[in-house]
Amino acid sequence: MTREQFAEDIGLQDEIFMMRASGMIPGVPGLIENAIDLAKDYPEVVDRLSYRPDEIAALTNFLGRQGTRKYFQSILDETGYTVPGVNKTPEEYLQKYNEGVRDHLEAERKPYRTVDTGFKPIKNDKGGRVVKYNHGGRHDGDPPKRGENTPSTQDLMDALEYYDYMFSNQG
Repeated sequence: MTREQFAEDIGLQDEIFMMRASGMIPGVPGLIENAIDLAKDYPEVVDRLSYRPDEIAALTNFLGRQGTRKYFQSILDETGYTVPGVNKTPEEYLQKYNEGVRDHLEAERKPYRTVDTGFKPIKNDKGGRVVKYNHGGRHDGDPPKRGENTPSTQDLMDALEYYDYMFSNQG
């Protein structure tokens, strides 16, 4: 599979991301595991900035595990941290992340509505969502199809809150 084919396959991207988040890729710690470890190692940063577990997981997705450690240490040391390459700052990334989470949660709460457009789907992604209609547009109101390995955003946030609860009650 080429990079271009992967970029076009939203369903496969979702599946790979869910594997990454939950630690199902051999030899690669999951984002949730990273969040738990970093919260234990840097409780002062997490408390000072009121980071939620899912935000820590998002940072490890953005900066990598070691990059997030360096970022957290720079907060403790009160030194600057520069993200390698041409990227957003961690704060800008989390702002964009939280906008996306909010929008996704709002979309999941909307009731499914049927719109009779008369258009027939001509392309579906691997996740079963229609990505192109014969009029060239997208249907933003259609709910995403979920497979066994694609829990909702709320499910993932609930799992992270559970891990946070378990960690905070261990003493």
